[in-house]
Amino acid sequence: MPPPMMPPPPMMMPPPPPKSGAGTAAAVMYILGALFLLITMALGAMILSAVAASGATDQLPKGAQDILGYLWGVCVILPLIGMIFGFVGCVFIFQRKKFGVAMVGGVLGLIAGILSGLLFITGIVLPNIWGLLAFIFFLIGVILLFVAKKDFT
Repeated sequence: MPPPMMPPPPMMMPPPPPKSGAGTAAAVMYILGALFLLITMALGAMILSAVAASGATDQLPKGAQDILGYLWGVCVILPLIGMIFGFVGCVFIFQRKKFGVAMVGGVLGLIAGILSGLLFITGIVLPNIWGLLAFIFFLIGVILLFVAKKDFT
């Protein structure tokens, strides 16, 4: 009687390649950039609310009132949008999924940072350092995200 046939040994799968730390570093840069956009948004809202509460806007011509509306968009709404998309991109970086969404979050954070940094209320006198810091951190995050692109599924 022949010996019983043994099943072949299971094939060993190679271990998955280690994830690089560049993705985590990119997510941390996105978080820092989004926090700087939050500071920019808070400063813009405080300054514009103080101007509106002073009653000085009632005596301004129509064109100047339009500029104040433009400043609300650049100093408050744009950093808010960049901050939200930066946090969404950060979540996808931590999950290592949807590289495109993570990249869009970083690019919108870049745009919000540079525009709110250069076109802020104090842009006439000096640039807004918080917006420029947000731009720098998002720029570093986007570069690190490209380095970690192979980690995404």
